[in-house]
Amino acid sequence: MASLETDDWTFVPVKKGRKRGQQLETPAHDLFSIDNDATVDVIRAQLDQHRARWLKNDLRPSIFKCFKNLNLADRPSVTCAICMGVGSLCSNNLEHRGRSMTQLAVFLDIAKHLEGLYASTIDLYAQEPRLTAIDNELLTSLGFTTLHLAKDHGRDKTIGPAAKYINEHTFVADFFVDIAITQQMASFKIGLLTSALPMAIENGTGSTVPTRDLWRKQYRWCKLTSNDKDEPALSGLYACVLNEEEDTEE
Repeated sequence: MASLETDDWTFVPVKKGRKRGQQLETPAHDLFSIDNDATVDVIRAQLDQHRARWLKNDLRPSIFKCFKNLNLADRPSVTCAICMGVGSLCSNNLEHRGRSMTQLAVFLDIAKHLEGLYASTIDLYAQEPRLTAIDNELLTSLGFTTLHLAKDHGRDKTIGPAAKYINEHTFVADFFVDIAITQQMASFKIGLLTSALPMAIENGTGSTVPTRDLWRKQYRWCKLTSNDKDEPALSGLYACVLNEEEDTEE
């Protein structure tokens, strides 16, 4: 795991003349633009700062309480963890970059917790179509294997290369994946999944009836954090585990 050294984070001041609460609309082409001046050292320092902040976040204990409620300790051990849809850590959009860094910090924290829980070594994978060379270098230094995706991968609505690593011994963090792709995960037996799909299922929106029926049959879940309104990066996420009868099926 990377050290938790801190560095100064650059904040962008609000321009004068803008009323409180009024936001400028971000052009669509800027949402995923990349900071070409970013370096591995700068991005690592910013990520380390987010990791240090997350360890002090009041929501952190509620994640482990959720795992306890799902009897995670009594389930098949996790030996593989896949981070999906986290975005680029080099985004020009500081809100997107901060969200991605917080999500990666949470993912690494959960992976470390699972290693201790199961006394096992966990292989780390990252799958994201917008990873840059800087992202790849940083993730590799953190012990990740990056799974290549084309930038227009979302159009074919398939899970991608991560599919071959998904089984009852896998932790999958679905942070911001197209719901059409997430729905396909219902056909897999995933040991632990964090996803926003249960919210769509419980609301009766954003998923097909067959998917909802299969999901309810195969998984049970609980809210990942006690109050995700205080942490937008985790908004709407649930922890999902296989139902016990699914665990025991051959």
